[in-house]
Amino acid sequence: MMNKIKSILEKKWSLIVEFVMRPSGFVRARYMVRKFADYLNKDETLLDLGCGPGHLSVALAEDHHLKVTMVDTKPHKGFIGMWLGAIPCAKILSQKFNLKYQFYDGKKLDCDEGAYDNVLLSFVCHHAKEPEELLIEAIRIAKKKVFLLEEIHRNKLDEFLNPKIDRLVTFDWFGYENRRFTEKQLHKIFKRFQLKIVHTKSWGNSLFPMRLFILEKTA
Repeated sequence: MMNKIKSILEKKWSLIVEFVMRPSGFVRARYMVRKFADYLNKDETLLDLGCGPGHLSVALAEDHHLKVTMVDTKPHKGFIGMWLGAIPCAKILSQKFNLKYQFYDGKKLDCDEGAYDNVLLSFVCHHAKEPEELLIEAIRIAKKKVFLLEEIHRNKLDEFLNPKIDRLVTFDWFGYENRRFTEKQLHKIFKRFQLKIVHTKSWGNSLFPMRLFILEKTA
């Protein structure tokens, strides 16, 4: 009886969260997708690795006709924003739009090398315990392209301030410290795995300098 009540309450909470997040979530998602939509091809497969609330996955599937799979890691107990916001929202959206949604251990996905045409990492690396390992796993399972969107450290002030602000606004209060890449670190990884930078774009503001890299596998 208690389990049934718990299940009903969780479903109702998920519906409320999805409804509240829907307007801003889809506006932001479609704004992001416009930055790289020209490099997508209809009916290709795409893995949204670290899909968060799922708005990007839905925008890609519905607006651009991609075969999208949503994947995320189960966050640490202190990541309140994920447990109470992103995960309930993603569950509802995956059911509503018939998208596969699953969790993995944050290390290695249970799929072959080149299993997906494209892999998307959208502002997720800095939430990972090992950001470089997450990026390397994305490179492994991508057959054609990796779409990497991240906030980049430019100086020591960014390195000190940005993670703290990010943890505050995403309700990631009790976990490990966010770690962002520097431009130098990213280019070192790109070179190591023989990735060609097809396109890059910068935007954002002085607090959150954002960067898009569209990477193509050449080996």
